[in-house]
Amino acid sequence: MASKTRSQRTLSLGHTEKNAMEEALDDGVLRLSMRYRDFTLFLDLKDQYHKEFLTRLTEHTEQFGFDWGLLEQSKQERMSCAESFLGRYGMLYWGKEVNRERFLMKDSRADPASLCIYPERKKEIVRVIEMLLQKKARSFLKANMVSAMNKLFWLCDLIRWLTGRTTQILQTPSDAPAKTLSSSSLVLTNGLAGSLSSRVGDNNNQLGKRRAPDDLEASPSRLRGADARAIRPFSSIIDTAKNTTRTQDLVGLNGASRDINRAEYSGTPKTDSVIDNHSGITPADTARMPEDALKQQTKFLVSASTQPNMAPVWVPFQFFQSAASFIAHMAEECNIHEWDPSAQLTKEISKWDSSPPAPQAVVAASVKFEWSEFFIRVRQGRDDDWEFVMQELRNSWRVKGEDGSEAGNQRFHIRVMLHVVS
Repeated sequence: MASKTRSQRTLSLGHTEKNAMEEALDDGVLRLSMRYRDFTLFLDLKDQYHKEFLTRLTEHTEQFGFDWGLLEQSKQERMSCAESFLGRYGMLYWGKEVNRERFLMKDSRADPASLCIYPERKKEIVRVIEMLLQKKARSFLKANMVSAMNKLFWLCDLIRWLTGRTTQILQTPSDAPAKTLSSSSLVLTNGLAGSLSSRVGDNNNQLGKRRAPDDLEASPSRLRGADARAIRPFSSIIDTAKNTTRTQDLVGLNGASRDINRAEYSGTPKTDSVIDNHSGITPADTARMPEDALKQQTKFLVSASTQPNMAPVWVPFQFFQSAASFIAHMAEECNIHEWDPSAQLTKEISKWDSSPPAPQAVVAASVKFEWSEFFIRVRQGRDDDWEFVMQELRNSWRVKGEDGSEAGNQRFHIRVMLHVVS
């Protein structure tokens, strides 16, 4: 089915009337569960222009301020978006004969009765694009929901870890005997919290190292370590003063105790953050927690193949949902404008013999990390390319978080070369 053109599908259903497109749509030839290629095949587009067409549809939707959530719910909104897209690109793909030869399949052009042409088949083309927008909106919202759930899980794990650590610091021996310590208060539940735990252990050797959950049995030495980590009565502190210098930061919550702690751990600068005041986490630990802190140190340095003698544009880092949205934003920053069909039509009125110039298109972007050997081509419509970029970038952020003292002045510069063709 996917290999057939729209006209072939219609003929197989026995429709012989002139407007075969409308009949095929009324008979449900296209469904939202079908592949994107089935939709562009119905529009008679060549395979080589399939991804370009979908990318332009996505960019048009976002550039003109249409909301994906509203598009998913409102057919009227989808029809409005589809009509504006067709007004911009209708003549380019299905208008003049020279354009049809370029963009439409040869076997479809051989059957003029069922060929997708503009503006004669405007109503049918709008219906197809409206279905495409609904399909894209559902995919977009689903991806956003997955991303939001991942962020929510990360935040819950962080809150759970901070709550467990604060409880551990404030509890007394009578409230929580060492043999009943919950492993969830000592062992962290995700990779980020785990790295924070190991960092705290490295920076505060006096407190002793944390153990894995299978090594939490209540031996005498373990009981002594647990007691040392808890707040103890003042008399107990006096009796064991010679053995408790490594736990001075946990003896009390008064200001004098905190001054002593900060003097003892000279490598930790004073800070007013809530996390430092209540959980003992160092600034090196806080550098690992949100990506926002490292995002501020990351910049795109963007150039274009059609602008060889220009310096790169410095673009602040932001997250992109797809390779197409990344490339579109970089192209906009470099002022790469595609040909406007409406302007060309105006020109055609006075010069009927001129053929339309080919629009500029960004086919791909070469992405290189200046601080490493990572180098990749991000292609239009290939979201897996962009996922590789984000995976490597997050790995670099994580490494910096784990070695924050040595990489404090590091900046993440990402070179982007846009490959523009006409």
